[in-house]
Amino acid sequence: MITGSNSLELLNQTCVDILKVLESGQFPLRKWVANDPKILYGIEKSRWSSYSIKFGDNTEDLKSQVSKRNILSEISRIFDPQGLLSPTVIIIKIMLQELWQLKLSWDEAIPLYLHTKWSFVKIMLGIELHGFSDASEHAYAGCIYLRSFDKFGNVFVELLCAKSKVSPVKPITIPRLELCGALVLSKLFQTVVIKSLEVKFDDCLFWSDSTIVLAWLNTDPSKLKTFVSNRVSEIQTNTQTYTDLLSRGVVPSKLKDTLLWWNGPSWLNKDLVFVNSDSDESNRLLNMENLPDIKQTNSCLIVTQNVPLFPFQRFSCLNKLYRVIAYCLRFHFNCKNSEETRLKGPLNFKEIKLARHCVLKVSQWESFPEEIKSLKLKGVVGQRSKLLKLSPFLHTDGTVRMKGRLANSTYPFNKINPLILSPDNYITKLVVLHEHVRLMHAGPQQMLSSLRENYWMISGRSCFNGRNSPPLRWKLGRITDVHPRADGVVRVVSIRTSSGTTKRAVRKVCLLPAVTPDHQNL
Repeated sequence: MITGSNSLELLNQTCVDILKVLESGQFPLRKWVANDPKILYGIEKSRWSSYSIKFGDNTEDLKSQVSKRNILSEISRIFDPQGLLSPTVIIIKIMLQELWQLKLSWDEAIPLYLHTKWSFVKIMLGIELHGFSDASEHAYAGCIYLRSFDKFGNVFVELLCAKSKVSPVKPITIPRLELCGALVLSKLFQTVVIKSLEVKFDDCLFWSDSTIVLAWLNTDPSKLKTFVSNRVSEIQTNTQTYTDLLSRGVVPSKLKDTLLWWNGPSWLNKDLVFVNSDSDESNRLLNMENLPDIKQTNSCLIVTQNVPLFPFQRFSCLNKLYRVIAYCLRFHFNCKNSEETRLKGPLNFKEIKLARHCVLKVSQWESFPEEIKSLKLKGVVGQRSKLLKLSPFLHTDGTVRMKGRLANSTYPFNKINPLILSPDNYITKLVVLHEHVRLMHAGPQQMLSSLRENYWMISGRSCFNGRNSPPLRWKLGRITDVHPRADGVVRVVSIRTSSGTTKRAVRKVCLLPAVTPDHQNL
């Protein structure tokens, strides 16, 4: 509950009223805090709070100058229940005692000599955390040491915590056991340091004497086998090791004199010189071919082919193809809509027109994929495209059309901007065949003129030269005899070919006049 008032008398009366109301319901208020001690005079001291609250702005100006409040805030951040950091913390406590003797206010600047002393202490206040891991055939372990400095530059190293485990019964390689030791260290760091100690360390370093483990930790887990990959992922998540004594064991009589265990390795008391990890041995192990427990990767080449969306080659009639596609589109429409809005009965003109549009659109996708992609992104085709001279553009319906010189004419839109078709596409051949039959086997000039009412085919004449000369597609042979039936109609003839004479059924036989030598020049 928080309250306040503009006058001290009114606030005292408010406190009395609140006490009476709550105590009548057996709810006595405790832990009273006020920014004016006069307010607490009428309240028992046992109900006062042991914490103080300062109301006001915590401005950066107060932090910029060194004051008693700043120094106390710095020392309050250090959590050291075991007194491992006492050599450093005691210097700050002595300084605080001097500040109290000077009777300075909380935010008043401290004297210059204390300011210089505090600056030096703050520089030397750094606390480092060093973790080590190791493994043997019988056990693996991890331990963490604290490394601090005093004002004279002396280094103090103390053991913080440790954890060891027995190796599993199933035999495991030493590199994998070293990795398990690194995992124990990372879990120890997470549990003890991150979750329990709310201390900000200047640096956290983790050590391991296994170059294979270091190489694993610098490798993407997806490239490693399952056992190694799972542990590397967890270590990388937790963080990132001198526990030879934990992994091999020491008898109790020698443990008290083992300075290596209580104070860590001797080089921690000296200036740290980091070894370059880019050594020849490290580079050799970082090579995927030499590193153990790497997944074997098989290189494979996948060749993709443009498979048509629909088996158009199974159709020889364009109208039948349109109707089949129309029924497929109707089925797709009916599956997405309710019973009331579904299409039924014979196909209408709108459905046939939509099917025709879809077929021609697929034909262009198969013939000009790069051109369509370029038109969507840039609005123009590439300089090497075979459509460049046709000034193509992408219409709103998704089809590629030609932009010609008839833009200002009164011709229909399809004639002004005809669809562009490729002569190599099967649908184009069906379109030409359909037009050839519709015009009753007209000549190439008439077919070309009729087709350009709606389409523009690249190398148009080459699309129907074969249709203009159907006899050239017949098998060579000479009719030697006819076999009329009782009704006088000839339905079977004898044909002499290069391999012999055979009988074949025919639909129509035309008698050609004999050409004499006198008429050869006519």
